[in-house]
Amino acid sequence: MGFKIYFSLMILSTNFFTSSTLSFRGTSFHFRKETAAM
Repeated sequence: MGFKIYFSLMILSTNFFTSSTLSFRGTSFHFRKETAAM
């Protein structure tokens, strides 16, 4: 039971880290595009 909770927590944190990294990359990419347009 404890292992199951730990495993689900690991997957959750990995998903969160991946999504935050992706959103940060998208934001920086969008910002660079806006700067280049100026």
